[in-house]
Amino acid sequence: MKMQILNMEGKKVKEIELPKYFSEVIHEDIVAKVLETKKSQQPYSPNLMAGKQHAAKGKVVHRRHVWRSGYGRGASRVPRKIFSRRGTQFNWEAAEVPFARGGMRAHPPKIIHMINTKKLNKKEMNVALLSALSATANGKFISGRYDTLKNVEIKNVPFIIDKIEGQV
Repeated sequence: MKMQILNMEGKKVKEIELPKYFSEVIHEDIVAKVLETKKSQQPYSPNLMAGKQHAAKGKVVHRRHVWRSGYGRGASRVPRKIFSRRGTQFNWEAAEVPFARGGMRAHPPKIIHMINTKKLNKKEMNVALLSALSATANGKFISGRYDTLKNVEIKNVPFIIDKIEGQV
């Protein structure tokens, strides 16, 4: 396939022969598979020890005549920590559980779900690369891909420019 090299004004400078991989078969399914495999998300999650850095014991004991028992106090069986003490008297505060102040999150985001473990064969990767390159040289494919170009006939793709001059 012959292509024109254009200058910045859009005039033809010369004509070259494009490599054969610009006319390869387009495998959309393999390109989609590669894109899905390459997806990644920045892993984030709270500290594993968040909400658990306290001196709270397990559930409150509800038996009579036991030190630190919750018997007769109307207190639910949640982990509690002593936040003030005066002799043998003390005040409790719920800790660790999600509904308590300073407790851990109920269902925090987990890093294991954000790590993409999908694998890809080398030959599939090469086929996808060649398919993507050949799609750039296919006018019908480009016009079918974008809604704004639906009924537009595109010729002379890919566009090759000899050099781009930047402003300093």
